[in-house]
Amino acid sequence: VAIQLFEQAIALDPNYARAWEGLAAAEAVADDWILGDGIDHIPLAIAAAQQAMELDPELSMPYAVMGNRSVIPGFGKSVPDLSEALRMLDLAIVKDPNNTTAWLWRGIQHYALGFFDRALADFDECLRLDPAYLNCAQHQAAALLFRGDTDAALAAFIPTLYENFHSMDEAFVPVLVGQGNSLAAVLLATAKLGEPYAPVGEWIRAIENPAQDHRAGLARFDRWAAEYRSNYAVDIPDVLLAFGDYERAVQSPSLRFTIWGPGAKAFRQTPWFKQYVRSLRIEDYWRQHGFPPICRVLEGDDFTCD
Repeated sequence: VAIQLFEQAIALDPNYARAWEGLAAAEAVADDWILGDGIDHIPLAIAAAQQAMELDPELSMPYAVMGNRSVIPGFGKSVPDLSEALRMLDLAIVKDPNNTTAWLWRGIQHYALGFFDRALADFDECLRLDPAYLNCAQHQAAALLFRGDTDAALAAFIPTLYENFHSMDEAFVPVLVGQGNSLAAVLLATAKLGEPYAPVGEWIRAIENPAQDHRAGLARFDRWAAEYRSNYAVDIPDVLLAFGDYERAVQSPSLRFTIWGPGAKAFRQTPWFKQYVRSLRIEDYWRQHGFPPICRVLEGDDFTCD
């Protein structure tokens, strides 16, 4: 509905920069929140952001959209320029320090690169400006988890569940399994998958017993996904990580959200992980700007991450 209203505003006044800005922001999050509509919203977001910037270069959100959506990896899309993406997000914040979404998106880019302290500083500012910003709160909890502060992460995450918000549930499913709280893990996994009769028990068992052969469980997941038209392999690659299907997991644009989580620890020790970070030029960014604390440089232009 928001996209349609902004389009109507633009039809009435094609030079209304704020309408183009609003359209860019709505299109920028559409792929995350409008599932299965068959539309690739990222190019639409970028085009609207560019038009808004042309009409009014002092707006903030168009730069944030360019910084966030231009680096989203996807099937057949160009390799991102991470330095330029962060520069655009920096510029968005300079133009409007109260743009909470710009703080959120920059924080996500920072932790996707492995810089959790930088991410937490951004999320803290986002929540200082808007304490009720649930998405910011859940990403803050995820950054704490990725840094290894599990207790603090759960303390930040659990209150958001009382609002029935489910942005980063997948990162916490392995945590609850590891704590022996399989029931809570099942409920959280069910809420995240969002479709009836999802075989979440297979996901939980794969986390509990990673050395076992779970091909039958994965096949059951895929049959369920086909029947209920679930796009879990793209939207929630953590399920694939649990089953060890790294070949499909690295194709998901959503993998960047939980690449540093406990559910991806085994993945980070495989060649698939290095292929993934190299394909997105994350390693190039590290070599230009420094490696995050979770990673170390090895001999022969190699590296490893915990």
